[in-house]
Amino acid sequence: MHICKMCNESKEKLIRCHIYPESMSREISGQEHLLVSASMDGEKSMAGYAYGGIYDKEIICASCESIFKEADEYAIDFRRKVLRLEMPASLPLKTAKLPSFPANAEKLHKFAMQTWLRSHFSQRHENHQINDSKKAGLISRTLLDRRETIETGTEICFLFFTCDISQLMMSPVYHKLPDHPLYSLWMPNMNILIAASESGLPPAFSNIRLERGKPVTVLRSRRLFEPTLNTIIDGVLPHYEKMSFLFNRRKNSK
Repeated sequence: MHICKMCNESKEKLIRCHIYPESMSREISGQEHLLVSASMDGEKSMAGYAYGGIYDKEIICASCESIFKEADEYAIDFRRKVLRLEMPASLPLKTAKLPSFPANAEKLHKFAMQTWLRSHFSQRHENHQINDSKKAGLISRTLLDRRETIETGTEICFLFFTCDISQLMMSPVYHKLPDHPLYSLWMPNMNILIAASESGLPPAFSNIRLERGKPVTVLRSRRLFEPTLNTIIDGVLPHYEKMSFLFNRRKNSK
């Protein structure tokens, strides 16, 4: 018998659970020049290919996994439509980089938090930076009770980047910023920032946080922010040759 880490019930079998949706892993796992697993272990960087995506076989039962399906599928579709501009957009903040979409903020918040939760439950080295038992207990209860995670007050925002170097997948990262620590979930072309404390997101991102019942404003840019680029470099530096294709394309496009 096995214990499901979400419902804490004894189960005959736990199922293979992807930290990020499998469809996003499949987008890049077959291309030799794209790294799909990168993480930090203290001062040591670890990186490599993950042809089957980043998943764990020992965390969730089938019943709990089914809770994730709706928000996962919604976020997959939202990502595709934002990248391809296949849904109506407005510019309430008067900048082309901050479009707003008539999307469901509650479902996107749930997707971010259940992705965070899957990483917290996982014992794989790629996911160990996500470690907060108190928050994990709160999110688990919220999901099991079929309530909205946005009610917990955790601030979240979505960033989209369209340059070549952003077409990779990195394991969840914890950024220990002085006043606004945060978690970063990096999927191909989509970066989700989750506040790691009650102080919320850094001021630069608080104006695009998800709000219940309101349109979803995102940052959508061709260029990566320097701190974001540094995070990627830190993760892949020991395996730089695997990323040379993307870095060379970035250099040549300047």
